[in-house]
Amino acid sequence: MRKKMILMLQFSIFAITLLLIGIFVGPVLLYMETEPSSLSISVIEGSIQSPSYDWLKNHYKWGDYAPVQKDSNPETDLFPDLVWIDDSAKLNVDIGTQLKDNRLLGEFLFANEYASPVQLEQVEYLFDVKYSGFMGKSVADLSDNAQVPLPIRQQYEALQNKPWDFTGSGLIIFSSTQILVLSSGEDYSGQLYWLGDEERQNYFGYFEIISTSEPVTSHFKLDATPLGKSKLEGFNLTPSFPASVESQLSLYDAYYFTSALKDTPIHLPYFYAGAEDLLKRKGLYDRYTPEQIYWKWYVPKLENIAQEALIQKQTPVSSKVPLTPVPSQFKVVGHDI
Repeated sequence: MRKKMILMLQFSIFAITLLLIGIFVGPVLLYMETEPSSLSISVIEGSIQSPSYDWLKNHYKWGDYAPVQKDSNPETDLFPDLVWIDDSAKLNVDIGTQLKDNRLLGEFLFANEYASPVQLEQVEYLFDVKYSGFMGKSVADLSDNAQVPLPIRQQYEALQNKPWDFTGSGLIIFSSTQILVLSSGEDYSGQLYWLGDEERQNYFGYFEIISTSEPVTSHFKLDATPLGKSKLEGFNLTPSFPASVESQLSLYDAYYFTSALKDTPIHLPYFYAGAEDLLKRKGLYDRYTPEQIYWKWYVPKLENIAQEALIQKQTPVSSKVPLTPVPSQFKVVGHDI
């Protein structure tokens, strides 16, 4: 009997060891065997790279854009497949030299306090959007100093001449000269939510408020009460605003995200093959974060953009209908629209 128990224990240890190898070692080995992607990316970044870009680039083995390559195809290799603007303060007029028959991606670029007015105008032109001047943050607890930065509280107290005494979940919308605080339950029901691809998820974090004539592929929405609607109207705002915009422009396709999803923490190493599928099916996500939107919509969306860019790389065409002429300060050098 004792010998049988020892054999069963040994078998259990062996089975668990194999299982752990399959869970932790197998995906790593699979990642190592995966061939690098032929996708080339040009990133306009600052000193600090967003966690999202760094993880995705390494996970999918996307390549850095190198304009001069031996045996390159002049029809496809003169331009990157994807241009990712990660820091609007680093924009300059040379951005136009990288845009032809490819994809342009940007997210949460108007909130950059180091970007000049000209650079913010350039972002508006490149993505065909208009910034309202307002950004905001949805928080779980308005009384939590960690969730509500000190400059926001100080701005409110200076403008309203009264102390910050909000509690509970709420929404803070502010510009350089104005600030509006909405409380869940009083000004709207539930939470600020993200709506796209027939999915609805609560959203916590920063966002920008823009307008556009281009197709809006996802929205941020509030189920505002009459009081909440009245407060928003006082700032010329509505309970619904774009979360993502896709623009088919004359030389390139542009994708703009008004969220700060790119700053979502990632808890698995990039060299774990299948991590995106695993986390997409995760049972429990971090509370009061946009983690669920990140894995169920944002990452698949970026992967799809990358795949479309690769397809276009194989059959590049410049047959889109031109828009308005390019302003001189944003001129696409060497290419007339």
